[in-house]
Amino acid sequence: MSLAGRLGLPEAVQTALLLAAIALTLAPYFAGMSIGGLQIPAIGPGRRRMRVAGPAMLAGCMVLVVPLSLFQPAPMMLRLIAVDVTDSGDIDAVVANDGNSAAMLTAVELEVLGERRVGARPELLPGAAIQVPVDDLPPGGRRTSMIRLLVAPRSVERIVISPQTNRGLLLRLRIRSTDGVVLSSDVDLLKTR
Repeated sequence: MSLAGRLGLPEAVQTALLLAAIALTLAPYFAGMSIGGLQIPAIGPGRRRMRVAGPAMLAGCMVLVVPLSLFQPAPMMLRLIAVDVTDSGDIDAVVANDGNSAAMLTAVELEVLGERRVGARPELLPGAAIQVPVDDLPPGGRRTSMIRLLVAPRSVERIVISPQTNRGLLLRLRIRSTDGVVLSSDVDLLKTR
């Protein structure tokens, strides 16, 4: 991102400034000529000053429009802060975005890693934020629920996921974002507090 882009100048304005600076830089040498669509102005007695001012304006415009890594927004830095199982059997996940740009979470996936052959939790109470039913999945099976959740820069977002099962399962939770980041954590539904 350039300095002009960071200041909010549209690209059309940046291009116009750059073309004007090029025309004024060439004015002392090619006054009144037309190069393509660029008309170089004819200047009067101030030619000597334009030989210095024109290149200075061009250099200033170049500094404005050349992309600098200093002005690039920091990448998203997503991480799972905590993943717990609530008393009602829901998975309570907390996602943090430590970057300077927003992150869009796009999917929540639960994969059954193992089964303990015991009933561990009561059936889901309706009202969980995201429902991913895994009751009918065998070990190794997975189910994904598509979501659209924006995590603002420098913020934390709580996600409640309901696996909709009363089986004692070991699950792998994966939360995906638009830029390909996958947050992963193993969750034991038998785990007691």
